[in-house]
Amino acid sequence: MLENEIKTIVALCDSLKSEYQSVFFTPIDDVLLNEWEQKNCITIPDSYKAWLRFSDGAIIRGSLARFYGVEGFELNNANYPEDCVIIGELIGDGERLLFPNHLAKY
Repeated sequence: MLENEIKTIVALCDSLKSEYQSVFFTPIDDVLLNEWEQKNCITIPDSYKAWLRFSDGAIIRGSLARFYGVEGFELNNANYPEDCVIIGELIGDGERLLFPNHLAKY
C-alpha cells in the first residue's frame, strides 16, 4: 500500500537537513481509529488510515505541510462543504487538505 511512499517521505525529510525540521507523531491503532469513525459517523479512507498508523499527525519541513491527528480533524467548517473532513494544511497560507465524508458507512 502506502508503505513505500511513507518510507520515501521520511527519507526525503531526513536527507534535507536544514532549519526546517519534520516531526512525525505517535501512530494511532485500529481500535482508536474505529472508535473515532463510529463516534463521528465518518469513514476515513484506507489510504489515509495507513498514514495515521504510521503517524497520527505530522509537521513536514516546518510549515510546508501539517497533517492533523484524528483528534485535530476539522468537521463542519463553515468555509467548506459540510461533507468535508479537514485533515491538514499546506504551506501555512490557508490551503487545506481534506477528504469528502460521502464515504460514511455508519
